[in-house]
Amino acid sequence: MAALARPAGIPVHASVGLALPVLVAGLLVGLLPPLFGAALVFGAIVLVIGIARPLLPLYVLGLAAPLGSVREIRAGGIGLSPTEALVVLALLSYGLALLARREADGKLSLWSIPTALFVGVAVLSLSWAPDLVAGVKEVLRWVELAAAFGLVVTLVRSEAQARLLLTIVLVGGLAEGLLGAAQFLLRIGPPGFLIGRFLRAYGTFGQPNPYGGYLAMVLPVALAVAWTFLFGWLRTAPWRDQARLSTTSLRPLAWPLFAGLVLVVVAAGLAMSLSRGAWLGVVVGLAAAMMAAGRKTMAAVLLGLLVVVLVALMGAFDVLPATVAERLSLISQYFGVFDVRSVVLSSENWPIVERMGHWQTAWEMWLDHPWLGVGAGQYPVLYPDYMMPGWADPLGHAHNIYLNVAAEMGGVGLAVYLLMVGSWLVLALRVVRRSARPLARAIGLGVLGVVVASATHNLFDNLYVAGMNVHVGVLIGLVAAAPHLRHPARLGPGESAA
Repeated sequence: MAALARPAGIPVHASVGLALPVLVAGLLVGLLPPLFGAALVFGAIVLVIGIARPLLPLYVLGLAAPLGSVREIRAGGIGLSPTEALVVLALLSYGLALLARREADGKLSLWSIPTALFVGVAVLSLSWAPDLVAGVKEVLRWVELAAAFGLVVTLVRSEAQARLLLTIVLVGGLAEGLLGAAQFLLRIGPPGFLIGRFLRAYGTFGQPNPYGGYLAMVLPVALAVAWTFLFGWLRTAPWRDQARLSTTSLRPLAWPLFAGLVLVVVAAGLAMSLSRGAWLGVVVGLAAAMMAAGRKTMAAVLLGLLVVVLVALMGAFDVLPATVAERLSLISQYFGVFDVRSVVLSSENWPIVERMGHWQTAWEMWLDHPWLGVGAGQYPVLYPDYMMPGWADPLGHAHNIYLNVAAEMGGVGLAVYLLMVGSWLVLALRVVRRSARPLARAIGLGVLGVVVASATHNLFDNLYVAGMNVHVGVLIGLVAAAPHLRHPARLGPGESAA
């Protein structure tokens, strides 16, 4: 009976007061479906831990994209995914930590102004949106991106913290790459994804194109980390002196070798997605990062461009083999602009014509509302009024983020969107040019590649879905925080990787 005795020093009424809320909470969780009950318990644990260690919920945001499409619930017509829950938990944890004085006052970055302006335009557009629920859902995507950006800038203060968050981002890419390889080789998935003996990889995203888009937003980061730190280790040349070789001297290799492994797996998953938009995006993104890295890598990019020009000229003069010329013709169709009403559909041109149908619809919508658009999130709502004949499914977006933004928020919204993305590019280039520390330079190069890759792929898609908006926010926050990161030897009192 002694084991059941009340702890000394705690009054009976206090024990009852503590037990009742716990009992009520346990009963409520028990009445919920198992999945929701487990999610609620997990969220409560993360929130309680996050009050003491606000960085821990932030680290989980590094997996927002892989987790974003795992399961969705409907609340008032708005689909809520784990991404929304993770962002809310991270914000609540930080807010409660501020109230408990476990964190210093929050700080803002001037680089957040363009994003805040775009969110403001999106919110303003809700005043003329015919479907408020759809509009709120769209605005939430950008609010989540801004929240992830702000949390990273505020909480990530040391190189150790930035490295851990980057590692979690790489772990997400590694897991998705392995899952996609299994789907491709074992043919696990919808019959519509079958390609001969294989199946297009789609990961947890449900579709190959967003899956490829996500991997293209991890690959430049993995390459930048592997390249920067591996060559940095080689320049120190401990391997030339056998006497200096030891476990300690080899330890710095662990992170770049892990990033190299992620690079190989992610590249394989990207290839298995068969997403032409993602392929094009990652090629352009890597070219931009290489040009920013230095003169030698810039020369390699220029040489590659010369080869592309020569191949194009050979195709123009019918010098290339017929099979190669046919593939080049398909690529030119991918970029071509035409009227879908004058095209005869076939199995070969169907995806290209479908995409062009949505581009034309968005264009017509923009022409009707050139300055302010039809309202955030209203493209699928008003799609029936503008759709091209034979293409009744709105697919959620216009398959081109620029036309989608122009249709929904007009020329004003498009200008602010371009300002926002342009500020990300300037920020990343600034970090690459001005940072002497390897980690900051790796972050700048990697994020530069990610921004260019996503901007290119977004010519054919909308990648701010399935948690990728938060993924972008985390990476942009890292590059904004990079110049101010402290070396572990100079951490302030109470600062740690957690």
